Amino acid sequence: MSLPQLTLTRQLLEQGIDEGLHLGGQVYVSRGAGTTSYVESQNLVVGERAPGLPMTPETLNIWLSSTKPVTAVALGRLWQQGYLALD
Repeated sequence: MSLPQLTLTRQLLEQGIDEGLHLGGQVYVSRGAGTTSYVESQNLVVGERAPGLPMTPETLNIWLSSTKPVTAVALGRLWQQGYLALD
């Protein structure tokens, strides 16, 4: 599987670190039952989890304000399937 978009994703994560927007980040992509080999080969874990502590693939991150986008996607899917009316 070729995912050239992930090169830009890594660049944007690194840019955000350079600009002080965040300390680090991780990208996980799965297809079917496992992680894509492209993601593993690109090492899409960058920066630190806390000042002086490197981010690793095993680092767990807290999803702050994650309910808003998850809820938006869920509502959009319900609307597309006709289970919800927007008015």
